[in-house]
Amino acid sequence: MAEVIETILNRIKNLRQFEVEVDLPDNFELNGVIPYDVSIKQNKGIFKVYASTLAEARTQINNYVSKNIM
Repeated sequence: MAEVIETILNRIKNLRQFEVEVDLPDNFELNGVIPYDVSIKQNKGIFKVYASTLAEARTQINNYVSKNIM
């Protein structure tokens, strides 16, 4: 149990905020609670994401965008 707690605390300590810019498809819709700080202009979205790496942040946003295509 102590190892699990230590792993979680280390992950929290290593989180950083990244800005991920993505092209949004025309059929992208924001519905419900938005788990990110986002700015959208025309078809560009800039998402502020907490993650350990930029690759992880991009994966989070790509998954989020793909789930919100209507």
